[in-house]
Amino acid sequence: MKPDISNIPEDSGVELISMYQREDEKMKTFADKAYDLLRKVPKGYVTTYKEIAHGLETRAYRGVGQAMRRNPYAPEVP
Repeated sequence: MKPDISNIPEDSGVELISMYQREDEKMKTFADKAYDLLRKVPKGYVTTYKEIAHGLETRAYRGVGQAMRRNPYAPEVP
């Protein structure tokens, strides 16, 4: 539920946008977080699902594999 913004002055619009951007970043899915991390792997390097899961502070190795299987950003995100 979003807060009532009817009483906030118009000149604070930038703050409102940044507030909602922060909220959206918190709501990223597990797969989106995995894709973001995978984008940081340099081209030509090899990594494992375990290493990606460790970077996400989880032990969901198989979940990382499922996310990579459904990767909508391939081949940009390998």
